[in-house]
Formats: sequence, structure tokens, C-alpha cells
Amino acid sequence: MSKKTVAAVLAGVLIGTVGSSPIVRAQTLVPPVPVIDWTLIGKIVQEAALLSGILDNSIKIYNNAKSQLSAFQYNATPLKNKNWLSFFRGLHNDSILNRFGETATMSGALNSSVGIAGAWQRATVASPNLSNLSGETVGSSANLAHLATMEMQDSAAMNAMSTLGDYRVTEGQNQADYDQLDKMVASTDPDLNTEAAQQNISNGVALQQLKAMRTQTGINAALLEQQLAANKYSRDSMASHLNLFSNINQLRGSSQNWMIDPDPSARNYLVP
Repeated sequence: MSKKTVAAVLAGVLIGTVGSSPIVRAQTLVPPVPVIDWTLIGKIVQEAALLSGILDNSIKIYNNAKSQLSAFQYNATPLKNKNWLSFFRGLHNDSILNRFGETATMSGALNSSVGIAGAWQRATVASPNLSNLSGETVGSSANLAHLATMEMQDSAAMNAMSTLGDYRVTEGQNQADYDQLDKMVASTDPDLNTEAAQQNISNGVALQQLKAMRTQTGINAALLEQQLAANKYSRDSMASHLNLFSNINQLRGSSQNWMIDPDPSARNYLVP
């Protein structure tokens, strides 16, 4: 066999054919090049990221559930440390000394809002003979200003007495409510120490505070009314003093003998 024939046979063996006839394929000495499917790899990466997110979310859910369980166990446990409880002093009733009947009904008025007008009249000086003031001019008469101040003070005083009496009348019911709240707050009964029960107790305390604030508003109004009457007295005193001073200076500058009758209106002068 010639060299060309041998070379042709070897070539046919390597490529699996000799001419156009099939032959048994020989094992190639070069390994095949693998084909990489990048689309499949991308899907695998996406699924891995999704699984990682699901795992993180599951861990968060577990930790949250664990915290809620701890909070539930804490709220379900009765509160035993009650050292933060406080005390308060209620409004005591008045006990006024009565020597000759001048304050015979004052304590009843201040404690129960009974007979307020009569109690005030018994304890003050009456002014029954004021008909001679009818001819004086409102706005320029010191006597009418005194009368207005006295009437304002009478009204403010009786309003304050009524406010105090009403407050003391309701103090008994308020005290009962406070005592009930104290017992509920200090109780170690498990039914009163659940989260819902404690919230109800807090709501009751807040409601009592709101009512106390409304009561305090009435007390402040009574105090302001009395302060207004007191301020009016001071204002009228200063006005009377200035009017007298101005009239005297005016008479000094006139030709008449001001020493004889310096000022007819001086009888209205209010001693400051």
C-alpha cells in the first residue's frame, strides 16, 4: 500500500468516513467545548435572590412574633410594684366662730350652698338709707361709684360662697370615686391588671381630671370676679383724689376766696 493510500485511510478514520462510506467513529483526543446557557443561569440567580428575601422576611416575622409574645406575657402578669401611688388632701368644711349671731348661717352657706344671701347680709353692714343719692349724676358721683363697688363686691362674694358650697357638696361623691380608683390602681387582682383593664382605669383617671379642671374653672372665675371688685375700689379712690386735687388747683387760680368753700364736691371725696 502506498503512502498516499495510508494517509487517506488515516484521514478517513479521524473524520469517521472513508470516501462516502460510514465507519466506526474513533475517540477524539480533544475534549468537546461546553455550551453555557446564560439565560438559565440568570433565572437561577433570580430565584436564589427571591429565596433569600423570603428567608429574611420569615426571620423578621419570627422576631416580631417573639416580641409580641413577650409583651403579652408582660401585660398578662399582674403589676406588683405600686410604689408610685400618691396621696391628696380634700377640701375640708369651714367651721366659723359665731359670737353674737353675725356668722350663724355662714358655715352652712360655705359648706352646703344654703342661705347664701342671708348669711352674707348678716355678716356685713347694711346700707338701707341711700335714697338721697338718687339726684347725683352717674359717672361723676363718688358716692354712686362707692355704691357700685359695694354691689359688685356683694355679688362676687355670694358667687364665691356658692362655688365653695357646691364644691363641698360634690366632694363626697368625688371622694368616693377617688377611693374606687385608688383601690383599682393598687389592686393585684389579675383581672384588673390586664392591658385592657389598666387602660380603662387610665381612662377613669383622665375623666376625673377633666371634671376637676372644669370645677377649677368655676373657682378661677369667682376669684377673678372678686379681684375685679377690689380693683374697682382702688381705681375709684385714685379718681376721687385726682378730681379733688384738680378742683382745688382750679379754685386757687380764680378770683374767689377758695379758702371759704374750696370745693363743694369735696363731700364726695373718697379717702384713699
